[in-house]
Amino acid sequence: MKILSWVFVCMSLGLACAWASDEEKSTVSDQLTLSLEDPAQEQAAYDKHWYFGVGGTNYHPRLRESEGQIQRELNGLFDWMPRWKKPTTFADWRDDFMLWDFVAGFGRDLTPKTNWMLWFGGAAGSMTSRERYGLISTKINFKRSSLFLAPELFYYPLGKVDYGSIDGTHGLQRVRAALANAKPYLSLVTGFTFVKAEADVKFKAPALGTLFRQEQSENHYMYTVSPRVGLTMPIGKNTSLNPVFIYLFNGPNHSTEYNGWALSFTVRWQF
Repeated sequence: MKILSWVFVCMSLGLACAWASDEEKSTVSDQLTLSLEDPAQEQAAYDKHWYFGVGGTNYHPRLRESEGQIQRELNGLFDWMPRWKKPTTFADWRDDFMLWDFVAGFGRDLTPKTNWMLWFGGAAGSMTSRERYGLISTKINFKRSSLFLAPELFYYPLGKVDYGSIDGTHGLQRVRAALANAKPYLSLVTGFTFVKAEADVKFKAPALGTLFRQEQSENHYMYTVSPRVGLTMPIGKNTSLNPVFIYLFNGPNHSTEYNGWALSFTVRWQF
């Protein structure tokens, strides 16, 4: 009986040690798997989405070239006329926050912290100043149109927004939730910009007709490099509002005309 008892005790201890060993092995195996997790596998498991966006950008370019030319060839020549009034220019529109363009684009997630967008858009504007100086009437028109194509690379240092974070919220509660769950980002744009600049200056007098007329048209082809700082705020189901501060570098020519800062606002949909 004593021998059988010792055999039973030894078998029990052996089974207990074997069970403990299996559990320990399982724990060690799990830890090893976690420690050796492949970033490439994590990236492959990331659920990527497509994006579509639309919005507008308010520009504040320097406009030194055009304003200097207008001063030399127009205001500087005719300011001897009584009550001469300077014509409205694009610099006036810029100062009044009236230089806007339309932008649309699409893109896709790259990693949990990066994505890309391809933007395209443009704008067109025309202004006419009419004045009368005695028998002489003036009509001065400035016109511009632009097109651009610009790929943009985004980096979210704190990760991307969680659209579900505003579910079930309404009104001011949704505004607070959107602000609380907004994510900052840095981005870089490189692209191509085309601008057509036109001017038409006409002086007329009764019976005599046109006394003076000068027309000018220039095409400007430029590359654009633009660093940006923005914020993505969830505002609806898979929908975000994106305000962004921009600085534009244009070249190889006309940098003193088109370089400057801008503010952009886009709405993006994730699908």
